[in-house]
Amino acid sequence: LKCIEAHDNILRTLNASNPMTRETGVRAIAQLWKASDFEVLLALHDNDMSLTVRKAAAWVLREHANASTWKQLFDRWKAQPIRRHRTWACELTGKYGDESCTPALKELSLDEDGHVRKAASRAAEKLRITIN
Repeated sequence: LKCIEAHDNILRTLNASNPMTRETGVRAIAQLWKASDFEVLLALHDNDMSLTVRKAAAWVLREHANASTWKQLFDRWKAQPIRRHRTWACELTGKYGDESCTPALKELSLDEDGHVRKAASRAAEKLRITIN
């Protein structure tokens, strides 16, 4: 329903002891997103004890990344063991980055995973930089 009035109450569920409640809260906040939610979800992404909550937070952070937040995500995700996060790092770079990202894209273009390599190449093309 996207009931904006519920935002603050839902935000409080992110502190619940039950990880399923926190995960549901993360997914609900995605629909009622405010810029101030970035830091809250970033803290969950980095520190929550539940892998499912951390994953849900990552998806929401990716969905709501913007020109002022992308670099924090890129810095976290470019060397993550999770392939999807490295791919997202490349995609964010292609959308918001500049030539200063060349060294990181060069490294990602040598990634063990083909999806990451392809995402790095696409990002370099969008930025019109050479990484090979």
